[in-house]
Amino acid sequence: MTPAARSFFARGKLLLTSEYVVLDGIPAVAVPTHLGQRLEVVEALDSALLAWTARAHDGSIWLAGTFKRSPEGWKPSTALESSAPGLDAVSALLTAAEHLRGTPLPGGSVDTFLEFPNDYGWGSSSTLISLVAQWAEVDALALHFATQNGSGYDVVCALASGPIRYTRTGPANAQWVPVSLADWPHHTLYLVHLGEKQRSAQDVVRYRNLAPDPLLIHAVGEAAETLLRASSPQEWSNAVRAHEEAMGRVLGRTPVAETRFTNYPHAVKSLGAWGGDFVLAQVLEASDLQWLKERGFSTILPWSDCVVLG
Repeated sequence: MTPAARSFFARGKLLLTSEYVVLDGIPAVAVPTHLGQRLEVVEALDSALLAWTARAHDGSIWLAGTFKRSPEGWKPSTALESSAPGLDAVSALLTAAEHLRGTPLPGGSVDTFLEFPNDYGWGSSSTLISLVAQWAEVDALALHFATQNGSGYDVVCALASGPIRYTRTGPANAQWVPVSLADWPHHTLYLVHLGEKQRSAQDVVRYRNLAPDPLLIHAVGEAAETLLRASSPQEWSNAVRAHEEAMGRVLGRTPVAETRFTNYPHAVKSLGAWGGDFVLAQVLEASDLQWLKERGFSTILPWSDCVVLG
């Protein structure tokens, strides 16, 4: 009898407030996306080999190879050309999961299916951490802290049913609660893809090297709370501009509204790492959408269609 496949799902994420300063314990608001990543595993308990195939949103294979069990954990034994670096990261993830689990993971085959384009920045890595944690039956946040240098909010979003307020409470600890964005002017908000990919791990290192003034960091936290409570389009716009200005002072950088959206008449909010992936733009008229398209922003998505608001 052919073993049945086990299937797991993890949602993508968007960080709405307190980008970077979430690493210093400032509460951040984040929201899961409808699209995520799926993992299917067929276990072979007596096998020392694990075949791994990762498929992009269009069905193409972007990572493939085979792992072999060793005394140190799972090590890549074969790989498609250019897959080796990615397989090394998966190897580290599997080995860390086994360490937390305390017993070996079975061999067999794993297939992953990413539902969103990889350059969206919605969490191809964080969803994978959640998926492996689900399969290994270990704590996803513990697995994150064992393998990554980020805050961990994205791994929590992977299984969240709506927006969360996430607070990092220690080097490998955090707490979170659900929050409501019901009063936000959702019908005026659009996700605009900048067409540039940011590397979260590298951004974390750069931020750590800044060592910003704690007063500036707490100003971002205050602006984030104001934005969370915003309701009318004008309140939302004012809160976004205050948050972007405060975050810009922390980073010593110019907000995206003044670099990529000069003369755009409404508020634009960076999401996650500054300078890449998506921004959240306020759109009040059809002419606003036309303004964005004329400046080469070809991927413009209605916010409410993309996120899980609970």
